[in-house]
Amino acid sequence: MSHLPSLPNGTLIDVFAIAPEIFERLHVFAEAVMRGADSPFSAGERERMAAFVSRLNGCVFCEASHGAAAGRFGADPAAVTALVEDPSTAPVPEAMKPVYRYLRTLTLEPGAVSSAEVRAILDAGWPEAAITGANLVCGVFAMMNRLVEGLGIGSDPATVEMAGRHLHDRGYIGISDLVKSRAG
Repeated sequence: MSHLPSLPNGTLIDVFAIAPEIFERLHVFAEAVMRGADSPFSAGERERMAAFVSRLNGCVFCEASHGAAAGRFGADPAAVTALVEDPSTAPVPEAMKPVYRYLRTLTLEPGAVSSAEVRAILDAGWPEAAITGANLVCGVFAMMNRLVEGLGIGSDPATVEMAGRHLHDRGYIGISDLVKSRAG
């Protein structure tokens, strides 16, 4: 249930309708981070990173919807639980483990990120763009998780399924189109 009295059963799309010009810009940015070609990570891996960061931030809606999208892109969302417990034993490629350790620190203690964590990513064979890409996913979800949780946007299976399907199947769609699809 939303914390906004005007939107007691509000969804994220309803929130987008409050300030469509601002949210359109946010949406374009998030879409570039999650789907842009400038990242060395696949769309599925970025979705799993989003679910991981969201889990660490306690955002059930974002974890579930981006986990569903990760699964649709072929990245096992069940690995998020193992990654939260211990990235070194999680069922992800070895080269991804230092990325998830970095994301954990960046999410939980951003001031504690060390050059050793960054070096571990590079030593695993990733280019510097991987560090920037992981950082961008983490930053987008730090904000989105707080938006969702701070406004009390709830999660339910139907909304998670719709979001996961949209994130995979539809590609970029403008905020005005999302708002119209919700209204119609």
